[in-house]
Amino acid sequence: MPETKTLRSGLRFAALGVIYAIGLVLSALFVIPIFVAEQLLPSRTQHHGERYGYTLPGRIGMIALDVASVVSAYWLGDYLRCRLYQHTSWPEIVPDFGPTLRIHIQMVVLVALLWPVILYLMGWYAERWRSWGWRVRNTVASMAVLGMTIAAGSLLIHRGIYPRAQIGFAVAALPLTTAAIRVMANLLVRLGRGSPSERPPVDETW
Repeated sequence: MPETKTLRSGLRFAALGVIYAIGLVLSALFVIPIFVAEQLLPSRTQHHGERYGYTLPGRIGMIALDVASVVSAYWLGDYLRCRLYQHTSWPEIVPDFGPTLRIHIQMVVLVALLWPVILYLMGWYAERWRSWGWRVRNTVASMAVLGMTIAAGSLLIHRGIYPRAQIGFAVAALPLTTAAIRVMANLLVRLGRGSPSERPPVDETW
């Protein structure tokens, strides 16, 4: 009967829809952890971009992203330290000293200059393939060196006033700000490309 055929067809389409939805969920459960790991442990060479299907900027662009990440991490860590750890106002005002904003600006300049140097010396900007184990080890090592750099800088800037907890907060915030800035940069690149007919010729330096 026509009604029976229609019912069977509807049930078939419903079953296929459920299977498709389950497939999407399973795919997301598999892809999302890889995407998150890729953003938290980002590569800095086009080799990985070609492998995972996205475009990375050139050397200057990568350095700019890393500088933006470390500066954002420092200020985010400073804000969280003041508001959540020390329960004080931000920017912090120390009794008998006054605002500490000048000290933190000096430290931000220092880390912005030295963070790309640390990454370069750790081999992040070399154009080669890297295993996940290498990326984990060198991410931890690079963050440790950054923490020691901030600690050494605090001795030069103002040893008595500089908050030691800021080192931990800034370093801990770095993977989060790096991931956020990478995601935003990739979105801007994708939006800027437009449709295939509107895309400009590929610039090998970008």
